[in-house]
Amino acid sequence: MKINQRRSLCLAALVGGTWLMAGTLLPELVAKEFVPYRGSGWGTPLVIESLPPTEEYPYGGLRGVFVESGQATHFGHYTVWWEFTGYFDFDEDEQVWVFLFGGQYTLTAADGSSVIGVVTAREVLPPDGPPWYFTGTIQITEGTGRFEGVSGAWEMVGESTGDYTYTTEGMIASVGSLRSRK
Repeated sequence: MKINQRRSLCLAALVGGTWLMAGTLLPELVAKEFVPYRGSGWGTPLVIESLPPTEEYPYGGLRGVFVESGQATHFGHYTVWWEFTGYFDFDEDEQVWVFLFGGQYTLTAADGSSVIGVVTAREVLPPDGPPWYFTGTIQITEGTGRFEGVSGAWEMVGESTGDYTYTTEGMIASVGSLRSRK
């Protein structure tokens, strides 16, 4: 009888130790809880390069880098480095010119932890000039530091006159944030 109790105890300790190590070493195995994400900020173009018209994009485009600063839930104060490429097009339905763009988005919190995502965005260019209004989606692809194993997405809405302001709202699940509550 004592042998079976020892084996049961050893098995329980082994399973418990394995679960603890998996939660510590492999954060993607731990259940994630999605919570609301909200933020706001401003940005400015750092580098802008014209792209010539092509057969696929007859009106040409732009490539460059935006830098941003803002405040958001789960991040506090943050900075962003956003490399983008986009092309001009005429929206026949709305009868307006638009700039369709996207690229890699790296948001870094004050502690150096970051979230990396892919952005797709659309800016309307009305004939009477700025401000230009834009919308976009940031889909998270990876994270570092306390955001290792992060997932989620958020929507961005803003206006631009060259520099721009925006608000964001979405859902985010971060293993690192959950771990810090233990």
